[in-house]
Amino acid sequence: MWAVVALPRSGLVQQTPQEGLSTRSVSSSIEPRWFRLLCLSFVVMRCQPLRRALCSRGIMGLKRINHYVEVLPKMFVGWRMGEDLETLSELPNGVLCINLLDGTVSHSIVGQLELYISNELSAWFRSEATKENIDLSRLLEASLTVEVDTDKVKTIKKRVVLFNFDCTAHVATVNRVYEGRLAEVTRWHTRLRT
Repeated sequence: MWAVVALPRSGLVQQTPQEGLSTRSVSSSIEPRWFRLLCLSFVVMRCQPLRRALCSRGIMGLKRINHYVEVLPKMFVGWRMGEDLETLSELPNGVLCINLLDGTVSHSIVGQLELYISNELSAWFRSEATKENIDLSRLLEASLTVEVDTDKVKTIKKRVVLFNFDCTAHVATVNRVYEGRLAEVTRWHTRLRT
């Protein structure tokens, strides 16, 4: 079997399949486009100035918000909350609303609170958004809502408290609402003796 192959400047040449050229048809027209997109993605990820420019236009930066709404509830239940757990032990069951843009927190029954974790989460969120060139003024809302229940397991609350947290992170832009949820996370807290 013979194959006719067109070479750029040398005209037509006859070759046999044994000499290394395939007798199949030329690749599809999709492959060059696929290859160009692959190369472009490598350039975008490796070229910091181009990446920053795309982030500032919101192309890549808003995708990071998905990451933030997944991480924020985990940070709430897993971070440095020693003193905050003591403060929450004194409060009735309710819902905490943490504003991630300014670090304020309110309890559904008690009202405004001062918690260490709210300032930590707000500082982390603002820092990460700044790194990714996300314009915080474009966000309509950025909050973490935490339902706090201490009655799932009866304990002597003057000694030990079992917290049950149900966390929902919520970030809203003009175009989309991002949500992440972490449900029924329990955490024991041994009360400080006074």
